[in-house]
Amino acid sequence: MSQAFADLFIQTSEHLYEDVLRGLLYSKQKFIPNYYFFDSQGTTYYNEMIDSAEYYVTPCEISILHKQSEEIKQALGKNVTLFELGCSESIKTRILLDGLDEDTNYIAIDNDKESLDNHVEQLNFIYEQMNIGSLHQNIYEQINLPNFLEKKENKVIFFTGSHIGSLSPEEALKFLKSLRKQFKSGSQLLIGHDLLKSSNILEAAYDDKKNCAARFNTNLLRRINRELDSNFDLAKFKHRAIFNRQQNRVEMHLVSLAHQSVNIRGHEVYFTKGESIHTKSAYKYTHLQFTQLLAEAGWKSNQHWVDSKNWYNLQLASC
Repeated sequence: MSQAFADLFIQTSEHLYEDVLRGLLYSKQKFIPNYYFFDSQGTTYYNEMIDSAEYYVTPCEISILHKQSEEIKQALGKNVTLFELGCSESIKTRILLDGLDEDTNYIAIDNDKESLDNHVEQLNFIYEQMNIGSLHQNIYEQINLPNFLEKKENKVIFFTGSHIGSLSPEEALKFLKSLRKQFKSGSQLLIGHDLLKSSNILEAAYDDKKNCAARFNTNLLRRINRELDSNFDLAKFKHRAIFNRQQNRVEMHLVSLAHQSVNIRGHEVYFTKGESIHTKSAYKYTHLQFTQLLAEAGWKSNQHWVDSKNWYNLQLASC
């Protein structure tokens, strides 16, 4: 990504137009920034992808939270104020909250107000004794904590799923530094990241047999057609997921099946047969690599837990 991660959720059609032209006309490797995946249909396809049998991240993380519930509770300590960044998968939130004391404070932070309100409403119904609240903010921007929350002593940031893997290592470092600065000394970070493993497993997670990932990927072209009056022929592009060993990342591409051209508001974009558009990267780390990344950002890794297959890692760090 060439835009700062603070701009990830600015998704007007004009921004889309500028970014699409920049990515398709002026780059050696054609690309479209991955934050344009998430229109309403794209979000639906994404949820189908992460629920597919091949996408192991969510079940691995759920198994860790279930099996290590008591250890995690002890490690977090007393009088926790838990800040969750993003709130799309409430099952993990509930598993964590089930293991914590009733005096826990929970604050969800998300850019999508409708999802945020629904999430908090459900949790307030389930956890009547807890203080449940929300902050409607972009998690990739400066997070502004109200004074009474900033003064809480045991602040714990909960950031899971594949979110950190969507950022390049350089962006992830900047993001982790930003969190440390915003939440200040004494805070803890409970963060999940995917571990390096066989390329067959990694590629299958992003190219499942039911084609959920393919629908998620090709919907990006459908959105561009709709919002920019372009004429991508979706039948002439094929979804592909590959593991880039040099970059330690899974890449999603849309591969042109023919020599063709596409018109985008009067601009002709040419594709040769086999040429691809790079649409998404998902970075993978060893435990040591991610621990070093945390350290470079000013976080000390204190404990970590892995699932039974050693596919996913949940780390607890402090600053």
